[in-house]
Amino acid sequence: MDILVKILYKPTVETLVMSASTDLERLNPSAEALVFAVWFATVTTMSTEECLPLHKEERSTLLHKYRSALEQALVQARWMTTQEIVVLQALILLIVRLDTPFSTAALEFLTNGISGIALGSAQAMGMHSDSASFCLGTVETEVRRRVWWSLCQLDNRVSEDCGLEPHVPLAMDTKLPLHINDSDLGAGNGEITAPRTEFTEMTISLVKIEMAETSLRVKRSQCRNSPLSTSEIAALAREQIRRYEESYLTYFDGSSHLHCLCYLGVRLLIAKLWKMTHGASQQNHDVEQGEVKEPLLFYNADVLEITHQLSDDFRQFGWFFRCKYTKWHAMAYLLNELCKHTQGPAVDRAWAVLDAVFGSSDDAGS
Repeated sequence: MDILVKILYKPTVETLVMSASTDLERLNPSAEALVFAVWFATVTTMSTEECLPLHKEERSTLLHKYRSALEQALVQARWMTTQEIVVLQALILLIVRLDTPFSTAALEFLTNGISGIALGSAQAMGMHSDSASFCLGTVETEVRRRVWWSLCQLDNRVSEDCGLEPHVPLAMDTKLPLHINDSDLGAGNGEITAPRTEFTEMTISLVKIEMAETSLRVKRSQCRNSPLSTSEIAALAREQIRRYEESYLTYFDGSSHLHCLCYLGVRLLIAKLWKMTHGASQQNHDVEQGEVKEPLLFYNADVLEITHQLSDDFRQFGWFFRCKYTKWHAMAYLLNELCKHTQGPAVDRAWAVLDAVFGSSDDAGS
């Protein structure tokens, strides 16, 4: 879980969890909330077969127990008015696990509300301003950046799912977290660590955060008197695509199951960024009725193909990479367009992907 949502500094949290394992009563409500959030998140990543021999309890029983304990600890920690970063970390882990592909509409709006309150608390703690100016230690500065940008990324995604505007403030200058491991921070002696050019504990989180940053820059510009022009939006998206292709995609090892999933995830984000550039370039282009929109057919075929691969049961990481609506939006678009158009390379590509999707045993039985 830590490598998927990197908001913790492991040495500190490991000490906290070990202390809680021996004497939970000694923890204050805020620390208790984080411990139960870690335990709850850990159990959610485990299968039923793994839980019983390890914890001597059914997975469903453990989930109910730890979630109830987490919610109670959050109430005692007064999470809605908190000024403690450990409470925000607990909230992030809760939001990540609540926002699943199987969430109900009511739960989605609840999650959106929680993320908005958490962002407001983080802003009240000054996290929207870069922590380097606060004379804090290296570890604390980096953790604050991780928490702030993880909240922004989650809020942007959850708000999109709900069809709402994100709660992220217009004015913010917090730097992105560094592409490093916890061990690179050492004892927090104040030295600036150089980002690594290989897969790190921050890679997956930064991939998502950078996509959110690009999306938020476009959204925030639209709220100002001088929004970004279509060429500026296209240039912004192309620059992010270049960064993904020249940096992150080179970090993945094809022999690693997690890395293969990450590779597919980045390809999906690149497809979405291409859609952003295409949308910007086509903003003033009138499409004649009946005209085949080949670029969009190819785009949705690519999205459907990638999300179909991601939606398979990928053991312990599968839940994190499942796409809630993207797959079905792409499928609906393709089916609608194929009712109007019957020839062309884009049409052939769309049919090939749809045949693969509907022909698989997973979808054939659902």
